[in-house]
Amino acid sequence: MTRIIKRITQILIILIFIIRPLYAQKKEFGLSLGYGKTEVEYDGRPFMHPFSNVNSNFVEFGLGFYYTPINSVFSVSSGLNYIYRGNSDIKLNYLRTPVGLDLSFGKKFNFKVGGGIYGSILIWDSGVSLDSDFHETKKTIQFGWYGNVGFGIQITQIYSLEILFRQYSDITKMYEYHRMSPGGSPYSLDQKGYDGLIRVCLKYNIK
Repeated sequence: MTRIIKRITQILIILIFIIRPLYAQKKEFGLSLGYGKTEVEYDGRPFMHPFSNVNSNFVEFGLGFYYTPINSVFSVSSGLNYIYRGNSDIKLNYLRTPVGLDLSFGKKFNFKVGGGIYGSILIWDSGVSLDSDFHETKKTIQFGWYGNVGFGIQITQIYSLEILFRQYSDITKMYEYHRMSPGGSPYSLDQKGYDGLIRVCLKYNIK
């Protein structure tokens, strides 16, 4: 009986040390704005230059939520963003929800690296009326992954600023591009979007 009581006491002490840090945490809301370039293609793109002169514009703005355990190097983030992909002819408008994990190294000035996944919903499009493949095969819902690297600055105890380079890469297709082989056999290519942007986020610590 004594051994059981000791074992239960040990387990309770361990749980206290595990659970206690969860109450010491930082919660932040963020307002973000991003600008870069985007491209739609079928063979994949490992890197999209955010200031390319040959690709279409990419704009993002939205709200984010960030959860960071105290004295931890990682934070969990999510949010809701409006996404614009397009140029003077084609306009694609999305709502996008990312969920990710970031690592931060440093105090007032910190280096950040991280990534995650996202889901996008196409809410409106225009300028692609001549592309029958797009309208016949377009996907309203898409999923993808993203990675980012940059730095953060703690301005005050309440406010902080974050500047990141972020790369979005669709996993699921936007639409199918139908083609014909030299031998006359039809086939299709899965068109996906790739975005590279500079993202600025002002965070507010709600404690």
